[in-house]
Amino acid sequence: MENDGTAPEGTAKQTRASRRRASGDAPSRSKRRRTRHNEASAARAATEPVVKTPTNSAKARLWLPLTAFVVALCLLAGLSTFITLRSESNTAAFASSKPGCARPPAVKVSVPPTLEPIVQAAIDEVTPKTCAKFELTAETDDVVLASIKDPGKRPALWLSAADTQVERARSQNPSINMNASDVLYTSPIIVATPKERAAQTKNEITWKALFEHPKELALPNPESNAAGLLGLLSAAASIGIQPLEHPTTGPRTIALFQASQPGNVHSAELPTKAPEWGQGLFVTSEQAFAAYAKEHADSPLVALAPEGGSVFLSYRAVTMPTTDPNTAHATDALIQALSSEAGQKRATDAGFRNEEGKEAPEVPAPDGPTRLKTDRMDQPSTEHIRSILTQWMSVAHGMRLITLVDTSQSMGTVDGTAAAGGAPGAGPGNRITHAAGSAANGLAGLPSNNDVGLWEFSQNPAKPGNWREVVPFGPLGDEKSDQRGKLKAAAQSVPGAVGGNTPLFDTLLDAVLKLQEGYDPKRMNVVLVLTDGKNDSPDSMNLSGLSKTLQRMTNNGRRISVAAVGIGKDVDQGSLKKIAEVTNGAFYYAEKPEDVDPMVAKALLDFSPTAKAGNPLP
Repeated sequence: MENDGTAPEGTAKQTRASRRRASGDAPSRSKRRRTRHNEASAARAATEPVVKTPTNSAKARLWLPLTAFVVALCLLAGLSTFITLRSESNTAAFASSKPGCARPPAVKVSVPPTLEPIVQAAIDEVTPKTCAKFELTAETDDVVLASIKDPGKRPALWLSAADTQVERARSQNPSINMNASDVLYTSPIIVATPKERAAQTKNEITWKALFEHPKELALPNPESNAAGLLGLLSAAASIGIQPLEHPTTGPRTIALFQASQPGNVHSAELPTKAPEWGQGLFVTSEQAFAAYAKEHADSPLVALAPEGGSVFLSYRAVTMPTTDPNTAHATDALIQALSSEAGQKRATDAGFRNEEGKEAPEVPAPDGPTRLKTDRMDQPSTEHIRSILTQWMSVAHGMRLITLVDTSQSMGTVDGTAAAGGAPGAGPGNRITHAAGSAANGLAGLPSNNDVGLWEFSQNPAKPGNWREVVPFGPLGDEKSDQRGKLKAAAQSVPGAVGGNTPLFDTLLDAVLKLQEGYDPKRMNVVLVLTDGKNDSPDSMNLSGLSKTLQRMTNNGRRISVAAVGIGKDVDQGSLKKIAEVTNGAFYYAEKPEDVDPMVAKALLDFSPTAKAGNPLP
């Protein structure tokens, strides 16, 4: 259903102040103030002593200097208190001096940087009417999301930039009752580019075309920036990528994610990078670009609305649970100020649209200043957010990948029989040639942000140990180590000598332990194994022991996934499938040697973390 600016069911909550107004039994604010003032005056009158005029003129003269001194001290104390309270925060942290407000609570308010002046103006407006010290902090949504679990760090009120961020917060913290207001302001996702670059596409742009130019594309990090995430989701929806619940993605998805790897800038900063990006295509919010254009009248950048529109940024006020009535009243009052006519005007003046997506700001366009017309895409489902963001993270961060190539006796054969010439070994059609070539060349073709290594394994009397490190584990993009050159050389050297048994389980465990060193939870940590047999090492651990060890590592939060390519009819598919299942990996079957190449390509292309329904959103 199209988001028409109203809150989804279960999202928008009526504020406490509005409920009091709806009940009809709450006295007006001015009447309450007068009542409290009269009661306080009566109380003071009842407790103040009656001062009689002294009859002794000498005593009166002695009292006058003392009275003046006391009054002066009181005035100084009051001034000192005022200065101290004002200096505690730069966010109007001074509470009104009404009775019962001797210790106003600190009320932390977290907002996106673009909203800071708007919220500050609202705080200045409501502070005299509340008993609270507002502490306004400008921080990105990822910082807020990380703080919500800690009651001492999370804000009392959070201005979220998008419904996707509220979904993530609730998914990651199901036990915390967060109430979200109706949509306050909106802003579509657009593309800013130099006027000359816009002319190359006849002043039009599609999401598909946008992501076909990865060297020009500047997309804010979808993990930390709402505009970047909605840009990615808008592109995925436009291209037709569907949510997945299994560890595989299509070539279109991989191409999209590789093209959208994040830069080092936030959405609001993207236009300022124009000189160094040249003819760049900047994904940003309409509001951020409008604010930039207002301060940079001579900028060559113009705005384009992608065909089909975008998912809009939808700003909501999210309150956290509290037992303090003053905090609750303060956040309610602030939300009312933000949604008031004055609050809405401040927002539209700053380049935001209203809650319905209307009242667009004027921005530079190819044909002169204009108010963009753009469609509003449906809010993506939770499943779509989970799937797209999870898969994007795996590609954007790159993998830590060790590939194991079986060099036991049977790998020198074609369909279990010796290759042409009679003896097992290197040959144009045997298993080891296909396995080594596809593994080495496949790794060399990965993006530079991957860390890779290549081992070969067998219990061969001519070689020490169960396995040998052919290409040491390291960054693929490191030019000094020439990782790609070493991989290409391995394609030729590994098939040179085969023989011996298959220490499959011990080698797998050693590779997993290697990846445990320097484990990075933000990246996929994968062991890719190519084998045609079964574990036949006499001193090896058994399948049950290996499975339990791998399961224990997974339960401890350090999951190393195993992707297995089984070759030929004699391969132990049952064991490899079990290992893949325990580690949330995958199994691929190559019936003939020539099937190895496409299976390895599929494993390297398709492998990504499982996005299961019910998992917390990343």
